[in-house]
Amino acid sequence: MDTCVISANSWNPDDRVRRLTDEFRTALNSVPKEAVVRCVLRTPSHAGRGLQRRLSGAVLLMKRSIVAADDFFVAGMRAAKEGTGREFSRSSLLRGKEMVGNGIRVTQGVATQIPRWSKSVISDPTESLPEIVGATLGFLIGSGGLDANGGLPDLDLLAGIGNHRSFLTHSIIMGAAAEAVLIALDELIALSHEHLPIDRDPLWDSLLQIYGRTSGSAKTGVAVGIAYHLAIDGTLQLAAYKDLPFHAPMEMHQALFEANAATEAVHAVKKL
Repeated sequence: MDTCVISANSWNPDDRVRRLTDEFRTALNSVPKEAVVRCVLRTPSHAGRGLQRRLSGAVLLMKRSIVAADDFFVAGMRAAKEGTGREFSRSSLLRGKEMVGNGIRVTQGVATQIPRWSKSVISDPTESLPEIVGATLGFLIGSGGLDANGGLPDLDLLAGIGNHRSFLTHSIIMGAAAEAVLIALDELIALSHEHLPIDRDPLWDSLLQIYGRTSGSAKTGVAVGIAYHLAIDGTLQLAAYKDLPFHAPMEMHQALFEANAATEAVHAVKKL
């Protein structure tokens, strides 16, 4: 009886912490430096592909806008010639109202999901909490908060206030760079996990799964946050870019902010 009592009480949580620490140290020491270097050196290529995807989305968005504007202009001219301008104006107004209504319905649809998300977090945190945490942190990192002060775009302040509103940070370039860094981090974490002992503590596998879900939503959150930051900078906190290679009126600077915001937002929607 005494032996059973001693055996039951001999387990110490410090033993597991020590085991996890030893396994983590073993993994770090086992990862080849060459593999780490390759992961880091792939970051620029990740950024290049991310930028290419964003530019492709911007071109597609521009084409659709031009086609829509051209169709509208042609239809308006035809209506004017045929003497049906009033009917054309009325139908255009109805289409505009329909578009606004669709936007409202989408917003309402998202809003109706919020209670369900909240309930799922309370009833089963492991099911949805990683995605919510990742998306929230990603948005805050990308935007700097609802006031859009700080965040990734404002990293140009590290070079001095005179460099604030740099095109390198206040554009889709920052979005592609941030995504590339997160992808490189994914690769490094996966690489470290591969070099854990075979008989490792099962906690490592659970943590990797949770991290994968958090990281995926974080990438989307960062894109949404950067788009939000650029949209605010192009409207409520309007100021000129500091390093454009040409002189441009404020309207051009505003258009560039909004174009980059729209492009990053389209990219985020595609990820969703």
